[in-house]
Amino acid sequence: MHDDHKERLSSLLDLELPQEDALELFKEFEVNESLNKQFDRYALIREALSKDIVVAPDTFLRNVQQELSVEPILFANKKNKFNNKTYIAVGLAASFVIFSVMLSKVDLLGDTAYTAPTTASTGTVGKHNQQLALEKLQQEEEVIEEDRSPAVRFVTFEK
Repeated sequence: MHDDHKERLSSLLDLELPQEDALELFKEFEVNESLNKQFDRYALIREALSKDIVVAPDTFLRNVQQELSVEPILFANKKNKFNNKTYIAVGLAASFVIFSVMLSKVDLLGDTAYTAPTTASTGTVGKHNQQLALEKLQQEEEVIEEDRSPAVRFVTFEK
C-alpha cells in the first residue's frame, strides 16, 4: 500500500481530506479490498485512542480475591432420589409381572401355552401349528354337532 493512501486514510478519519479526494478514495474502496480493510483498522485504532480507557487499579483485583477467599463455601444438600421406597417396590412388582407374562405368554382363550419358535425348529413348529389348528377345527365341529342335537332327552324306565 502506498504512503499516499495511508496519508489520505488518516486525513479522511480526521475529516481533513477535501471532498474531491474523499470521493476518489471512496471509489477506490469499491475496487481495492485491502484498502478497505486498512481503513477499518485505522478507524478502530482512532476510536481506541480517542476514548478514555479506565483501568482498574491492581488493589481492586487483590481486594476481590481476598474477599472471595474469606467467603465460606456452602455445599448444597444432596437430595436422595430414593426417599419413597413404595415407588421402587411398585416399579419392581410391575416389572416382575410384565416379565412373567412375557415368559409365559399364555393363551387366555385356550389351554395351550405359546412357545416362541427357534430358528432351528421352524419346520417342526410349522407342522405343530398346523396340527393344533386342525385339532381346534375338529373341536369346533364337535361343538357344532352337539348344538344340533336336541336339548331335551326323553328318558324311559323299562324293566
